[in-house]
Amino acid sequence: MKVKDKTLFFSPKGQAKSLTGKTVETLKLKCTEVKSGSLDLMGHTDFNGAQATYYDVQQGKQEHVYVGRAPFKKITGHQASQAEAQDIAQAELETLQRKKKRLKLVCTLQPTAFAECLIELDTSFHPMLQGRYSVDDVVLSCLANGQTQTQISATLTK
Repeated sequence: MKVKDKTLFFSPKGQAKSLTGKTVETLKLKCTEVKSGSLDLMGHTDFNGAQATYYDVQQGKQEHVYVGRAPFKKITGHQASQAEAQDIAQAELETLQRKKKRLKLVCTLQPTAFAECLIELDTSFHPMLQGRYSVDDVVLSCLANGQTQTQISATLTK
């Protein structure tokens, strides 16, 4: 979410632009820049799909739209049409899939890292870690011995 001229702007994670309209550059990290890291994967009790509900006016009954596979997260409320239910369920599934991978890194100083920027882990990382992430949180710190480091928390983008 960004504010410009008293207007709120929303954009999906990983697709943000700066307020000036310029595309935010991706921060590319190499394995040698990372001191430690962890990857939290979705547990077996979490959802792999989404279910939305709508009323079929012509048949006079409630219908369900399923996207993904079981177990399904049920979206509360009823949508106006099958197309709207499909869109809502698809958007929820994309959110669920993005949140499946949460990355936490401690790396060398990265002064260009900021919340909502994108980071890309190159092929020097394990294939399970490789990919593009949207940064949720950044902490720059200076240690007692004078060394600096950056802590980054991020979620997988589409």
